[in-house]
Amino acid sequence: MTGHQAPPEPPSSLLPLPDPIGLANTQLCGRSCLWCCVTLPADAIDLGERQTPDGTAWFPRSCRTCTRARVNDALRAHKAFCELCIEVDIPCATRDGLRALAHGGAR
Repeated sequence: MTGHQAPPEPPSSLLPLPDPIGLANTQLCGRSCLWCCVTLPADAIDLGERQTPDGTAWFPRSCRTCTRARVNDALRAHKAFCELCIEVDIPCATRDGLRALAHGGAR
């Protein structure tokens, strides 16, 4: 496998999210962190609009601390199977997207 390849989905889709059924309304609408429930500032990490099993939209966001922890877990899982990441100097769009997400960039 060679060259820089686009990730198949947004980096935030690689982060496992809790079941929205058990979340508070403030978490569902993105006012509090999806994982730790802290009230979020305007520049919190947007994880993209999602759909519940019944089709209701919800808007998860998270604090930087929780996002970084989940991104680190996702990076470890990704690097274990990515041919591009095994070769240290080969660009990987998924790895780069996850790193950007950890720093508040692309979701």
